[in-house]
Amino acid sequence: MQKYYYLATALPTISLKAKPDITFEELKFMFKLNLSDTDLKKAILFKRFIDITNLRLLWLNKEIDPRGNLNAAELEDVILIKDVFADFVFDFLDRYEKKEDRLKNFSFLVATFFREVMGSSTGFLQFYFKLEREMRLVLTALRAKKMRIDLLKELQFEDLTDDFVQYILAQKDSDDFDAPAEYSKVKKIYKNNINDPADMHKKLLEFKFNQIETFSEKKPFTIDQILSYATCLMIIEDFNKLNVDVGLEKLEKL
Repeated sequence: MQKYYYLATALPTISLKAKPDITFEELKFMFKLNLSDTDLKKAILFKRFIDITNLRLLWLNKEIDPRGNLNAAELEDVILIKDVFADFVFDFLDRYEKKEDRLKNFSFLVATFFREVMGSSTGFLQFYFKLEREMRLVLTALRAKKMRIDLLKELQFEDLTDDFVQYILAQKDSDDFDAPAEYSKVKKIYKNNINDPADMHKKLLEFKFNQIETFSEKKPFTIDQILSYATCLMIIEDFNKLNVDVGLEKLEKL
């Protein structure tokens, strides 16, 4: 595994408590200059998940996340010419031709993405996509219990033979959801902030940041550390934007 001593030491220290001295755009430029071709492909796959989630924003006519591989115009182009994305994306588009159906069944595309990439990924990518997927599933289960929605219907696009999914579905008839030990804090955050979505989002970002930072500490100077840094930087940018948005919302209520 290639070591990135120069790049790792050149990256400024980042924290949720302070505005970062580097932007994600600047980091993407450093990737192009410093990463090997193999590791650059890993960075592209990491950002491909942003491209996937940006499809939903595109169909909602909302501003997309600029930190993906593709801008809005490029997203529209690759959909039209069926390029760049893996086949499962175009299978989804063919299966659901109407925008309304694509939005309604978007969880199918996300579930397929995780299945496709987790089986072939290693290191940070495997860790990150697993964390992202399982946090989403835990939150889905918690919301379903609160709203008394059928869990089986909510998880209809998941692999029903998957151990994590089976753990959740085993509780489909219970009044409460007992989260796996590693996500007990996620349940606590959800329960304690049920009436404050903005604060819930912030605390979930903090949880994710801490999980990734802990993983990164064991992978010094590797592509795993570099991608961990990129993810933490994204979380900080989202965290700071949320602070600004909440501040503006409170000002409007004065």
